[in-house]
Amino acid sequence: MAPPADDRAVAHDEPTAVRPAAASLVFVVLWGCAHRPAPDRPATGVLPPAFSSEEGAAAPDRWWRSFGDPGLDEWIERSLAGNLSIARAWARLEQARRAAEAAGAERAPSLSVEGSARRGRSVATIPARGTVATTASQFALGLATAYEVDLWGRVSAGIRAAAEEWTATRLDLETAAMTLAAETAEAWMALREQIALRRLLETQLAASREYVRLVEHRFGQGLASALDVYQQRQQAAGVAALVPPVEARFEVLRHQLAVLAGRPPSHAPAPPAEGLVDPPPTPAAGLPADLLRRRPDVAAAQARLRAADERLAAAVANRLPTLRLSAGAGTQSAEWSRMFDEWFWNLSGALVGPLLDGGRRRSEAERARAARDESWLAWRQTVLQAVREVEDALVQEWRQAETVRRLEEQRAAAARTLEQARVAYINGQAEYLSVLSALDRFQQAERTLVSARRQWWSHRIQLHRALGGGWTAELAPPAHPAAPTEADG
Repeated sequence: MAPPADDRAVAHDEPTAVRPAAASLVFVVLWGCAHRPAPDRPATGVLPPAFSSEEGAAAPDRWWRSFGDPGLDEWIERSLAGNLSIARAWARLEQARRAAEAAGAERAPSLSVEGSARRGRSVATIPARGTVATTASQFALGLATAYEVDLWGRVSAGIRAAAEEWTATRLDLETAAMTLAAETAEAWMALREQIALRRLLETQLAASREYVRLVEHRFGQGLASALDVYQQRQQAAGVAALVPPVEARFEVLRHQLAVLAGRPPSHAPAPPAEGLVDPPPTPAAGLPADLLRRRPDVAAAQARLRAADERLAAAVANRLPTLRLSAGAGTQSAEWSRMFDEWFWNLSGALVGPLLDGGRRRSEAERARAARDESWLAWRQTVLQAVREVEDALVQEWRQAETVRRLEEQRAAAARTLEQARVAYINGQAEYLSVLSALDRFQQAERTLVSARRQWWSHRIQLHRALGGGWTAELAPPAHPAAPTEADG
């Protein structure tokens, strides 16, 4: 898809002064014939030649399949098929399609039928005859047609603008689908994080209780103080207190996934079987110019720019004379029995050109020009935002991968510290406080690592969303609108 022009103005400015009728008519006719939208020109200063990284392997178009998680694959497909926001987007697309059809109807001539029946009585005073009353009937039946010759392309421009609006609405739907896939993947990975945290907390709680038994045993032998026992019991209770929020978060995420798929919370998916692992290798970012065809939000902004340009052309053409043709045929009679004995027909054409309208048409053309300029700036902003999202996701993923590696080193060091503190305490070479501190730091490092790994997945998902894809073009409307059921309450 070619980028739009940064200034697709009409060829000439409209006249601003009122001229005599004949001269004005000749001028606008000649000027109208010369009007053509300026050709598209590539935008400069918006797209960089390359991203900050060109490494990586190409990911599949449906990027979530590269994660190797069948449960995620299934739930994203369910969300795309059942999400109510996507269903609403399909309804908006149907509205845009009907609006485009209505705009296209202006190109066809109109045909109407009219029938009438009239009966009246009149009273008149006539000399020598006195008052005379007369009753008369009139019956008529006719067809009428009208057609506007699209001399300057006003009607065609309106039709093209409606078609571009339909295209933009379709691309909005694709943008919503792309966002939905990312949102579902985020919720799924957060669910896997809660599974990993819950399993980790179970392990940590078992370890903390083992330390409680160790300290209590040493206390019974007179080798530990009551303070040591109370401190370790407090530490174990603190770990146990972390379990309920994780379980609550787990259920909340399952409810979120159910609603994303257009289902009640009670129809939540089965939990994933595994916790978190490292993401696959970073995908190739490609070239920034690829975003023009892979990002539906960028393409939608471009379609709205084209629609604004067509509306500007229509507003300019509306200042020029219009040629309307009309024809009619019918029959009329004073008696119904002789209704079809008398026929009539007519043909007419009218060239109507605005002379004085208080500047309304000129103001509308200037408003359309400003709207076109706004659409152009909106397109540039959308492109810049798309490039920024890719660069942000790349940087965040690199840094998060480094963070995970360093947290793994921290966890390994904390494990060695805990083991040394435990041995020193058992041998009477250290106070139990050193063991308690080392245990806290080790368990905190483990939990932090799980959260950091989930954040790594989040940046990967956002990178895929920022890069876009062509899979959204394959979306098809649902077979039938979703209807409420008893299960929905």
